[in-house]
This record gives sequence, structure tokens and C-alpha cells, in this order.
Amino acid sequence: MIKTAAAIFTGVLAGIITGLTPGLHINLVSSTVSANIELLSSIFSLTSIVAGIIAMSITHTFLDAIPATFLGAPDSDTALSILPAHELLLKGRGHEAVTLTLAGSLGSLLLSITFMPLALRIYPFVYSAVNNNIATILITVSALLILSEKKKIPAMLIFAISGTFGYFVLNSDIQNPLFPLLSGLFGISTLLISIKSKMKIPPQRINFNVKIWNFRWPVAISVLCGGVCSILPGIGASQAAVIGSMLQKKRGRKSFLVLTGGINTASMLLSLAAFYSLNKKRNGSIIAIAQILKGASASDFVMLVLSAVIAGSVSAIITLKISRLFVKIIRRVNYTAMCLSVIIAITGACILLSGIYGIVVLVTSTILGMSAPSQKVKRSNLMGSLIIPVIIYFIRL
Repeated sequence: MIKTAAAIFTGVLAGIITGLTPGLHINLVSSTVSANIELLSSIFSLTSIVAGIIAMSITHTFLDAIPATFLGAPDSDTALSILPAHELLLKGRGHEAVTLTLAGSLGSLLLSITFMPLALRIYPFVYSAVNNNIATILITVSALLILSEKKKIPAMLIFAISGTFGYFVLNSDIQNPLFPLLSGLFGISTLLISIKSKMKIPPQRINFNVKIWNFRWPVAISVLCGGVCSILPGIGASQAAVIGSMLQKKRGRKSFLVLTGGINTASMLLSLAAFYSLNKKRNGSIIAIAQILKGASASDFVMLVLSAVIAGSVSAIITLKISRLFVKIIRRVNYTAMCLSVIIAITGACILLSGIYGIVVLVTSTILGMSAPSQKVKRSNLMGSLIIPVIIYFIRL
């Protein structure tokens, strides 16, 4: 138990680092752990090691809201949340944006655990029912996304162009293609628009209350969409957020942030249920766990769920404290200089992670990212960059 507790604590620390560091993904850390399992197994038991991986993964889903909000630096799970979070930041409510995302993560964690016994029973039936209809589902969602726009032709063109571009990028030999693609579409493009508008960060508020119960509908939808992510290949948190936003009765910024935070955490936790009931591995963390355990027993499953609960409870407190620290720091920073620094940092990370061709992707995706607001259509249409490649993949099967 002491070694397991130490592994969970180590996992939480690793999740804090990955969550706060743009470009450093948990998949990289998980694969590194799996590759060095012989060395680590001399210190920890195999069950303790996988508990640490889950703790890291859950912690990451809580902490990654901070760089997305304060720095505008996305990963594949926080891309869409940048837009409303950045707007709240520029209204002095950056900490509130983080807290709303946190409320979604914490609420979905609790609801997912409640839903877990049912998920284990129904996943085999759900998977067999929808697995052959994923392309149809995504085409329908895409059509609804475009039809919801006032300017349907520009929206369709942006969706199609970004989708075509995303297809070629994701099927290229570029390493870590998602980083330059999403950083340009949703990160740097947002920062450049803010610089052009000469925006300044106002004093930030930190005194407010967010009651999870008031967002019970977005939390419930996030668990439903997280469950979809956990069993269907090719459906990530960002695609699920597009689907989930259409199911919401209230589509304001607050509800959307709760939704995206909830999907991020729920998909990670419920992927355990998919692994245990379907033997399906939908993310890098679960792949690493499968390689280490060679299958999961009931006791292993219970330990992993408990690790997720512990990590989520600790991470909620840590996220609030670090967010308050960011609020204090950001007040003293020149906003334009900060935006330029983040752009330079993302560009440097892009060169390191994806090479010179990654810069080409970054520049092109930035131009695409700026085209949506210039045409006065929602930037969620840029999710065609991920949705269209998935549609093509399943049509070819």
C-alpha cells in the first residue's frame, strides 16, 4: 500500500508537469514508463505502476485547463475550450474559466464512477450497435454543425478546407502532427487576433462560487460523450465536444467550459471500463497499462478506479491553487509581450516535436484559424480538421 501510495503521488506530480507544459503529452510519458518497466518494477509492483499512470492521466485532465486559459496553448483535448476561456480571461474572469472547467472534470469524475457498473454491462451492446455507423454519425453531426450557422457557405468551406488539410497532415510523416495543427488553428490564431485588437488583461476576479449542481446537464452530457470517446476509435474529446454542445439546452460559455472539462476527464476514466469490458485501448495511457499488466483483473480494475478518485480529489485542490498563482503573475505581465512569448515558445516546441515541416503546418493552420472569425463563423467548424479524417478512415474500412 505504501508503494502504491507513492506511485499515485508520483503520478500526480507527473500529471501536474504534463498538464502545465504545452506539447508534453501523457502518451509520451506513459510509453516511456512502459519502455522502462523492468527498471521500475524493481521499485514498484506492476499494479502500483499502472495506478501511477492513471493518477497522472486524471491529473493532466484537471491541470491542462490552466495553460489553455492563461496562455492560449491547446492540446487535442482543450482546443475548443480555449475560445470561451480566453474571452473570460480578457473580461477579468480567467480563474472563473479554470474553475468552470474544473467543475466539469470533478463532476464527471463523480458521475462516471456512479455510471461505471452500468457501463461495464452495456458497453459490449453499445459498441456492437454503433461501431459500423460511426461515419454516418459524424457526417450527421458535421451537417448539423454547418446548418446551425447563419453564413452556411463560408462555414462549409472552412469545415471542408480545414478537414482536407487535417487529413493530409494526419496522414503525413510529420511527428506529433496534432501539436502544430491544433496550436495554429486554436492557439496562435487566437493570440494573434488578440494582439491585433490591442487587448489588455484586466484585473482578475477570484471571488465567486461555482456550484456543480447548477451545471448538472452539461456534466451529464460530458459523461455520455466521454463514454462515446472511450469505446469508439477515432472519436476524441474535441469531436465529442462538438456533439455534446449540440445536445445542450443552454449553450453559453460557462456550460461549454463545464462540458469540455467533463468530457476530458470522463473519457479518460471510462476508457478503463472499455478496457476491462471490451479489451479496447483508446488512448496511450491504456495502451501502456495493457502492455504492463497483460490484461486487468477485477482487483486491478478497482485499484485503478480508486487511484483516479484520489488523483482527481487532490488535483482539484492543486488546480485552484495554481490558477490563483497564475492570476497574481499575469497581472504583472504585459499582455502583448506575453502573447508573443507564448507564440515563440509554441513555435520552438513545434520545431522540437515536429521538425521544420511542423512549422509549415503551424503557419498554414494559423491562417486557417484566423479565417473563421474573419468570415464571422464559429471556430468549431475548424474541427473539420479532425472530423473529416475520421470519416474517411471509417468509410474506407
